[in-house]
Amino acid sequence: MLIRQYDILIKGRCCWSHYLEMRASRKRWAGLVEDRLATLLRHAGSTVPFYKERFDFRSIDAKNALKVLSNLPIVSKKDLNTGDKLFLSESLRKGVYSNSTGGSTGQPLRVFQDFEYFDWAMGTKYLFYEWAGWQPGDRILKIWGSPKDVLGETTTLRARLSSRLRKMKVLDAFLISPEDVERYVEEIDTYRPTILECYVDAAYTIAKQILQQGLVLKHRVKGVLVSAGTLYPDFEETIHKAFRAPVINRYGSREAGDIACTCPEGQIHVNPFTHYVEIVDENGKKIEKGTGRVILTLLTNFTMPLIRYEIGDLATICPKTEICSCGRDWQTLERVDGRLGSCFYRKDGSTISSLFFVHFVGVVHNEGLFDRYQIVQESYEEVRVRLVLSSGLNPRNESVIISLGKIERDFRKVLGENVKIRFSFENQIPPLSSGKYQYAYSLVNKGEH
Repeated sequence: MLIRQYDILIKGRCCWSHYLEMRASRKRWAGLVEDRLATLLRHAGSTVPFYKERFDFRSIDAKNALKVLSNLPIVSKKDLNTGDKLFLSESLRKGVYSNSTGGSTGQPLRVFQDFEYFDWAMGTKYLFYEWAGWQPGDRILKIWGSPKDVLGETTTLRARLSSRLRKMKVLDAFLISPEDVERYVEEIDTYRPTILECYVDAAYTIAKQILQQGLVLKHRVKGVLVSAGTLYPDFEETIHKAFRAPVINRYGSREAGDIACTCPEGQIHVNPFTHYVEIVDENGKKIEKGTGRVILTLLTNFTMPLIRYEIGDLATICPKTEICSCGRDWQTLERVDGRLGSCFYRKDGSTISSLFFVHFVGVVHNEGLFDRYQIVQESYEEVRVRLVLSSGLNPRNESVIISLGKIERDFRKVLGENVKIRFSFENQIPPLSSGKYQYAYSLVNKGEH
C-alpha cells in the first residue's frame, strides 16, 4: 500500500498503527476511557495553567478520573479565545501547529494541536471510512466545501502527492446548481469511487436532483459518508434512495476532529480512544436520557487539552442495555440534533427542535414547490421563512398559497397563535462562507457558543 508507506516511512506517522488498534477494539470502552482520561488529567494538572490549582494531579488514576472530570468547569469557545495561553501546556509535544474554525455556525476559535493528535485523528478517519465500506487503497470521491480541507487545493507538491496517493478526488460543494448534478453523476460513474464523502447538504441537494431529473447512477458506491451538518431523517431517506447505498453519519469538528460515526449496524458510536462525551441539561447537569448540550473531552491533544469543552451542539442519548450488534460496547448517541442555535424557543423558556420546522417546510407542505428554504426565528413574535420556488412557480400560484397557509397554521400551533410567520421569496439562498448550509436557526437566546 503506497499511502501506508507514505504515511509511515516518508511522513513518520503512527496513524496506521492507531487505525489497526481501534478497528480491533470491541469491548471495555469505559475502562479504556478511564485509563486515557487519567493520563490526560495528570498531564493537564501538572503542565496547563488553567488546571494546575484545580486538582492534585498526583492523586489521579483510572478509578477516580471520571469523578475528578465531573467537578471541573465547562469550558466555552469564549474561554478558550480570551485565555488561550491558560489552556496551553507548558510541555509542548512534537509538531505543534494551530488550527482555526471559521465560526460560520458559531464563534470562531483557534486551537493548537500536535503530531500525536493528528495521528489519532487520521487513524479515526480511516476507521470511519471503513465503516462506510472503504478498504485501504479504495477510491474516495469528496464533495466538500472548505478549501482548507480539500487535499490538492493548494499548489504544494506534498498536498498534490498526498491527494493522489490517497486516491481521493474532490468536487466543489459550495454552490451546486441543478445543471451541475448531471456532471457530478458522470464524475461518479467515471471515477468509480468506493465511497462518497460529502457535506450533508451537498449530498442531499445532489440526491434530490437525481430523483427529480430521473438520473440513474451506473456505478453503485458502498456508502455515502456525510458530515458538516445535521442529517435530518428526510435527508437520509432521499440520499439513500438516490445513491442506493447506506448513509453513514459522521460527527466531528475542526477543533476536535472526528468524534463519532454510524457503525455498520446503524448506531452512532463515540470513539473511546479519542473522545469522551457528556450530555448535560441547560443547568450543566449530566443526563443519561434525552436531548442536551454536548460537552466534549478530547483524549489525544496534550498540547492544548480540551477538557469538558462545550462544542455548541445538541445530541440525544438513550440508555443501552445491550451491546451493539456490531460487537462494540462503545458510548452511543441516539442522534446528533445540530447546533444549539438551531433550537427554537417559546416565551416560557421551552425549546423546540429544528427537526419539526425542517420536516414541515421541506416535506409535509412542500410537494415539490420549493427548491430551497431556510427558517429563521427572528424573535419570540416573528419567524421568517425564506423560499426559493421551483422553476415555473410564483408566489401567486394557488398550490403555493395553499402550502404557505398550512405552514403558517402548523407553526402557530407550536410557537403560539400570535406569532407572525413572514414569507420571503428569493432567487437563491447561498450557503455560509464555509460551504455549510443552515436550514433552520434561531436568533433568540442564541448566546455565545
